[in-house]
Amino acid sequence: MTKRSVNTSIEEVLVSNESFEYAHLIKFERPFKKDPGSPDFRTNANRYAYFTDASRDISFNDGSTDHDDQANGSQIYRANRIKSVGTYSETTSPRATNMALTLSGDHLGTSISISGDFGSSAFTVDTTFHDDRDETDLVDFGFREGDKIKITKNSGTFSTGVTNVTYIITGFSNSNKTMALAVTGNDSDDTTTFPTDTSVSVTISLESEEIKGVLADKATLDLANPAFLNREVFIHKVFIDPETGDIHGNSSVIIFKGIVAGCSIDEGPTKSNVKWNLSSHWGDWAQVGGRLTTDDTHRALDGNGAPQEDLTIKPEYSTDLGFIHSETTLSAIANYKTYETEIVTKFKKRGGIAGLLGQQKATQTEVQKEIDNEVDLTIGLQGKYLPVVYGVQRIPGIPVFADTDASDSKIVYVADALCEGEIHGLYNLYIDGVPLICTDANDADVRGASSTSTDADGNLKKDSAQLQCYGRADKGNTIGGAADTAIASALSNFVANSPLTQLLLEAVEEGSDPNEIKALFRAQQQQAAFFFANVSQNNIPSITATTNDAKGLQHSEHGSISHPHNMSFTFYKGSNSQLASNMLVTQAQGTGFKRQNDYYDSSVPYWSPDHRLLDTAYMVNAFVISADSTEIPELEYVVRGRVIECFNFDNSYVPDTVIGSSDAHTNFKEGDTVTVERSTDGTSYSTTNVEGNSSDTSFRILHKYLLADNEGNSHYRFILDQTPDLDAVNGLPTKTYLRLKQTGQNNYWHMRTFNHRNITNQSFVLHAKSPTAVSVNGSNEIQFTFDGNSGADAANLKAGYDTELATNGPAGKALYSFLTNDCTALSNLTDAQVVGTWSGNVLTLKNIKYDSAKNNNVAIGSVPNVLNIDVYKTRNFFMGGGGPFTSFTNDADLAGATITLNHTGESRKIASYSGSERRIEIESPFKTLREADYDAGIIKFDISGTQGDRRPVTNTALQLLDYMRDPRYGKNLDVNNDIDLASFISSAKLCEVRGTLTLGTRTSGLTVGDYYKLADGSGNHLGSARVKSTSTNQVTFDNLSGKFLRLYGTHIAYADDEYIITDEGNLYQKSGAGYLSSKPTHTSGTSGGVTYISPTDVTISSVVNKISTFNLTKESGSGPSTLTIDASGGPAAIAPTYSLYDSDFIKYWRYMGWEHHKQCFVTRHQTNFIIDTSKSIFENMNVFLSHMNGILSYEGGKYVLDIETQATAPTSSTTFNSVNYDWNVNPEYIDNTDIIGSISLTDNSARNAKNTIKASITDPANNWASRSVSFFNSNFLEADRKVVKTGNFNYTGITNYYNARIGTEKELISSRFSREISFKVGPKGLLLKAGQVISLTYEPFGFSSKLFRISNLNFNADCSVNIKAVEYDDSQYVISAVRANELRQEAATQQQSLAAPGAPSSLAATTTKPGSVILTWNNPTDFIDESDDIEVWASDDNNRSNASLLTVLDNETNFTYTTAGAGTKFYWIRTRRITNQLKGKKLLTSAYHPSSATGGVTGTSKILSPNLSFDITNIILNFDSGGTLDPSGSGQDTTLNIIKQNLTGTPTIQILDASDQGTQSDVLFTNGSASITANAATIDASSASSSSTAKIIKASLTESGETFNAFATLSIIQQGAAGAGKQKIVSFVYHQASSANQPATPSATSYSIANNSFTGLTSGWATTPPTFAAGNTNKYWYSYFTAEEDTAGGGSASGSNLVFQASQQGIGFSGLVTFTSSNVIDDGGGNTLSFGSGGTTTIDGGNITTGTVAAARVSITGKNISLLNNNSGFTTFGASDVQNAIANNVTTIDGGKITTGTIAAARIDVGNITIGNLGGASSFKGALSNLNNPGSAITPTDDTAANAAQSTADSKTTASAAASAANSAAKTAGSIGGWSLSSTQITSGNITLDNSTSQIIISD
Repeated sequence: MTKRSVNTSIEEVLVSNESFEYAHLIKFERPFKKDPGSPDFRTNANRYAYFTDASRDISFNDGSTDHDDQANGSQIYRANRIKSVGTYSETTSPRATNMALTLSGDHLGTSISISGDFGSSAFTVDTTFHDDRDETDLVDFGFREGDKIKITKNSGTFSTGVTNVTYIITGFSNSNKTMALAVTGNDSDDTTTFPTDTSVSVTISLESEEIKGVLADKATLDLANPAFLNREVFIHKVFIDPETGDIHGNSSVIIFKGIVAGCSIDEGPTKSNVKWNLSSHWGDWAQVGGRLTTDDTHRALDGNGAPQEDLTIKPEYSTDLGFIHSETTLSAIANYKTYETEIVTKFKKRGGIAGLLGQQKATQTEVQKEIDNEVDLTIGLQGKYLPVVYGVQRIPGIPVFADTDASDSKIVYVADALCEGEIHGLYNLYIDGVPLICTDANDADVRGASSTSTDADGNLKKDSAQLQCYGRADKGNTIGGAADTAIASALSNFVANSPLTQLLLEAVEEGSDPNEIKALFRAQQQQAAFFFANVSQNNIPSITATTNDAKGLQHSEHGSISHPHNMSFTFYKGSNSQLASNMLVTQAQGTGFKRQNDYYDSSVPYWSPDHRLLDTAYMVNAFVISADSTEIPELEYVVRGRVIECFNFDNSYVPDTVIGSSDAHTNFKEGDTVTVERSTDGTSYSTTNVEGNSSDTSFRILHKYLLADNEGNSHYRFILDQTPDLDAVNGLPTKTYLRLKQTGQNNYWHMRTFNHRNITNQSFVLHAKSPTAVSVNGSNEIQFTFDGNSGADAANLKAGYDTELATNGPAGKALYSFLTNDCTALSNLTDAQVVGTWSGNVLTLKNIKYDSAKNNNVAIGSVPNVLNIDVYKTRNFFMGGGGPFTSFTNDADLAGATITLNHTGESRKIASYSGSERRIEIESPFKTLREADYDAGIIKFDISGTQGDRRPVTNTALQLLDYMRDPRYGKNLDVNNDIDLASFISSAKLCEVRGTLTLGTRTSGLTVGDYYKLADGSGNHLGSARVKSTSTNQVTFDNLSGKFLRLYGTHIAYADDEYIITDEGNLYQKSGAGYLSSKPTHTSGTSGGVTYISPTDVTISSVVNKISTFNLTKESGSGPSTLTIDASGGPAAIAPTYSLYDSDFIKYWRYMGWEHHKQCFVTRHQTNFIIDTSKSIFENMNVFLSHMNGILSYEGGKYVLDIETQATAPTSSTTFNSVNYDWNVNPEYIDNTDIIGSISLTDNSARNAKNTIKASITDPANNWASRSVSFFNSNFLEADRKVVKTGNFNYTGITNYYNARIGTEKELISSRFSREISFKVGPKGLLLKAGQVISLTYEPFGFSSKLFRISNLNFNADCSVNIKAVEYDDSQYVISAVRANELRQEAATQQQSLAAPGAPSSLAATTTKPGSVILTWNNPTDFIDESDDIEVWASDDNNRSNASLLTVLDNETNFTYTTAGAGTKFYWIRTRRITNQLKGKKLLTSAYHPSSATGGVTGTSKILSPNLSFDITNIILNFDSGGTLDPSGSGQDTTLNIIKQNLTGTPTIQILDASDQGTQSDVLFTNGSASITANAATIDASSASSSSTAKIIKASLTESGETFNAFATLSIIQQGAAGAGKQKIVSFVYHQASSANQPATPSATSYSIANNSFTGLTSGWATTPPTFAAGNTNKYWYSYFTAEEDTAGGGSASGSNLVFQASQQGIGFSGLVTFTSSNVIDDGGGNTLSFGSGGTTTIDGGNITTGTVAAARVSITGKNISLLNNNSGFTTFGASDVQNAIANNVTTIDGGKITTGTIAAARIDVGNITIGNLGGASSFKGALSNLNNPGSAITPTDDTAANAAQSTADSKTTASAAASAANSAAKTAGSIGGWSLSSTQITSGNITLDNSTSQIIISD
């Protein structure tokens, strides 16, 4: 078993022997009512009192949530109230234990009358009482923090309008005169506001129920129990660090959960104690949970016979009339006439003499005589508890209705309730003890309806049989029938013939009681909601026998027989929305029933569509009494029981018919190895691994079979050998899409998990429409006209009802309801369900009438507010185009799912879904979709089980889980909050263990882990398995798939080529699939469809053995390719030996609950139960546990299941949590040092040890009669001196003889281990749990690691534990420890607590990044990748209440928040934990970090990609040779426009001198200034002169603390006059590389004005601007120069005529630069910057921090893929890509980079490398010795000859040339390092270089 789940910090404290303090925290539920908006009790924090036995108050968070699933948070557990906490115990067998809790009652009855003032959530006393006039101290009066108090105004009412208010004291201040108050909750029975009264006289009294609960008066009207009974109590034990006072791990050990069983007060002069008697959580299981088949309990009728909807198990039960006749006895006589033939003798006087003599003539004639007959049809009806059936069982019916046809008393109708629904189907029917399905071949021959077998007289045997039968049970046949659609003559609307219509009219006319009128109206509308098919008992066809699947007689299917009884029947599976029996409704609406017509006078219909027997499986039978009948035959039913959620426990899944619509199951076969891929959304899949083993991604299909459901459908299931990792938390997968991938192919099989596509807590929107007019028709039926929205309202009300509104549609299913709002005159329509018909836009409400004459002559159109009525559909709902329904676009997405109203728990099946319209249609209307609740906004819904995994399994663990969860007959536990689902799934897997197979073989060298396979002639899989172990002449397999060898039997359906062995040891092979009619006996050839396998003569130890064998082929592994099985003959041959049993043993497999007759259905624990619900839940639960060796415990607030199996012996360990200790820290290993005080050992052998165990089962092979199962052990008998010691064991749920034998043997062996040991241990014992195997070393007893299983733990208040344990031995268990540990480990990976996660830490934010803030943090240590995320919140101010959620991240520790611009925000983060639940998800969150709501982390972003530039970067002003501007005037005026990116301000633009960027005045803007603030500026060319120096135009803008500049240049050029004046030019040269420092002033020898070119220009300078390139600096430089012709017209300047100015910084980029252009920017000199296809842009990748780079290719230098983030996204090359590269390209590989591995090549060109240069040696040495198969190793020792050979071989490529060259290098015979040299050969070992043949010879 797995150890107790305890916080690691606590566990460390308990095993490390550290000092600690402990305290008990008691959470005590206060009495209150159920939540009005939910079927559950509220769980918000103020519903409980909190106490501790510590010396101080303790704040603790128990991880609980309120009824809205919001965390309750930490609560203060108050000290000084608890006097003592008793002990408690835990046992392997669930048993209610008691605990005493004593509280101080010193302040019992505390009450004072004072005056005072109400303030904000507080009350302050202003009265003094004492003689010394001291001020009142409320604490002195006995009030304490945490007390619940009532404040009553002594006269009148408070400002809030009430006389008293109730609060909880949260603190005291002001010298204890002021008490701070908190409300007890936010519900209707809570005080939720505070009065404002001042100086008010009040009485304050203590109302804490935990102190005074026993004194409270009972509610006498309700005769209820005291309010405190059955209230919950939780007791936590916390462990406290004595130095810091901190609670270790901020966690606890729940030592007790129970209920209040009683209370007593001990009041005396010196003490006052309140003692609460608590019963453990098991005490709450003592109730009887079954349902009686009586109308008063089913509908919860009050004293007036009215149903009480709020008290029924389900709200819809209140209107279900199915049990209304269940206690009415049918006392009737069936009268019928028969006719008998009699011979009548008549005498006639004879004529003649004879007549005279008086003689008479006698004549005889045959006459028909009418005989009156009577049959007593008395049937006593009595309410009984409905049983629960799991698996397949034979059960009697419980009559709930019986009556005869009113016009023919020979026809008797009986309705038998069978069991709780929903069940799978009906398999067989026993009539007077005889089955309707033939038992086997012999029975079919005698009784078969199609048999032609005759007796000795030639008469058909079947005609004289008691009951003719169909099919064969041993072949898996069951009853089959016909559906309504096949036999119904018509569809009818029930209300048309309802007597309620007339009753209602009469009641209205007579002015009856309004409540009576309303009740009649509602009843009529209830009936109006249904239609029924006309089904008569005389047109039901005969039954059939199903052969191919496990369906049986399905829901609402009919059948009939005619021999020897004429009877027909209909089966109902017991769904939660099933309709009434059409046969009974048809009869009631037709000629009627006898009692209905003659005696029944109730206003409730006799049998109607409302007689539904919801959730009850039942059978309707119609008998036609024949002449020779004396009574109605007795019926018993073989049913396949409860369809339950199976949670994919066996690693099989429902196929996804939406995504996998084109999947082919034929691509996947038993034994195939497959890959499993998973997905969260069904679009992106990734390969998953085995749960708990991240390195294993290989799965094998163990079994493939066709599963039939109870909806009449079937689909293929694939059972995988291991559980795929779907990121499950507590057994609930978070990845709900998965698929199989065929190995080597792209074929898939898509599947979904059981919890796929759950929708939770969505608001219900009715989309109701208001009429535009209201009227009545000629029959006074109300009519609504909907012309609103151009007729769209009418269209919406019709939408989805297309079929129902069709001419021949199902009448009664187009249903409407109403929100009457403020139209009180028609309030009877509120919550009604009415059949509607349409004509255009006019809706007619059928049979809903309004007569103005009876309503003060007010026409309906004049009724006040009548147009305010809203109408909506009650069966078809539009779910909206958004929200969770957005992705549900396929009709199959939600069809078959269950929708549940959360406020009442009422649920309906979704009959159909329109994916295109987002509409659901439910089977029948909700009963609790009420207007008041809708107006209050409390109607929310869940959708669950869209696919589900609902099956009728025989798995005991899952049966127990269903029983514990069910609200009707079980404990109604919540699978999310109350059950450790992972442990139940693990236990279900243990129940499903399939064992091993041992066969004989003489094949040696087998390898454990190898797989072997048997296939037919076409390669189809017959069987495969894994080698588990080997021994002499034997091999044992596990992971069995299919079968290697079959036994003979006429009930077995053989596959083609299967091997069959007979009892005589003959081996045969089947030829063609099918059955065998007789045992094969031939010893040669083929006969009867089987071929004899002749044995082979094999001599073994000089003995010739005739051995029959067959071969298995290795599928994977390293062992022999063929494994020969010795089937018979020889020393190795043994019969197939299964550790459990051979499936071929099971003749009536279908009736054992098996889907198919396959070995995969042989499992360790399988049960078929009839659960007696008249017994307590506790009794029944123990029945389940006893049948599977189950141990049910309570840990951490949840029920945990485990199975007794073989256990791994615990050993001593000195390491825990990576810390080493000097003592044993394993609590399961106990030695002398752990034991406190005495130890006792008792041997109970005399009382307990048995040598014989007798048991019995009900066996389907014996027509469900009892069969003895006894187990006897001769060795035990000898040990007991031949004294027979018999024990008895009771099996109520095992029907399989072989499973019973396994269990009986286990009981027998375990009885021999009777020693019991008892002792006490210290705090380490808190980590143990009942059922665990411990190892005990105790020298005085001679025990060294002696194993015991814990049977009882007694936990003491001082942290010590008393242990009682019984002797343990592995031999009693079939399930191995290894397999058990594997399956438990899977569950352990999923067992995550539902507690809120820890908070992140170390949040930091950047303040310098442009356009973004980078956040970093550390995730908490308890972060769970599968379920946890990080939420990031931000606010513009430092107030978290204003923060909004930015993002949700999956296990990230950084986030870059891209802002819209520059700015500052404040950030918080927290962890959220999403736990998948069966009906949706639960969200838990940590505290925020930082914890302060006004202490957010500051993050600042700079402007993103700012840029300031001019649209013109260079201006040239031209002057003629005379210095005149040319062209003159404004012709050269130039406007520069500012270009801004992500900047908004207005820059300042200046004209500066280029030499030092100083101010100047000789060139101005057109406004006359050298500086201007604007977004554009125009240069006034006329302000310049030919002598003006070069200028810089600079723009500056400061935003968000940063200054941005832009530059342009201005040059002066003066043209020279012809033959006279000199040309003069002012321009620039540019430094071509960036530089951190100012470069030296450039110079040049000369300058060509015409060509703009230099001679001797300083290196690194040019006339063209450089291309900006990323580097270690971002400064670029320029220099302007003045050039004047040396001679006029010469065109060149030099010397003093060529002057350069000092270099100036040109432009500096900072941050991220963004360029914007449609294609190319041209600088006018042919240099371009490309933003399209016209050039190349180089970007500094080091500054790319956000976003995605999209590129066809990326060149990465110096980085390998593993260094790149998300390297899994890189494309890998397939084999075809590599092959193409090899075949068509030349690849050069740097050999220096090849450091590991082997190069496989047909040849290697060494190039210019000599042998001596090869790595590893100066010669070949080690290199040659590693050549593949070199024969003798080549290890030359002299490099001289080798080097000489190398020099020649370097230029040779052929073998002959190499040999010749080597020979030439060694002319002298001799030897070198083992090489023999001659004139023609060099030889060593088996390698010869032969020059005469030009060959290199390698000999064998």
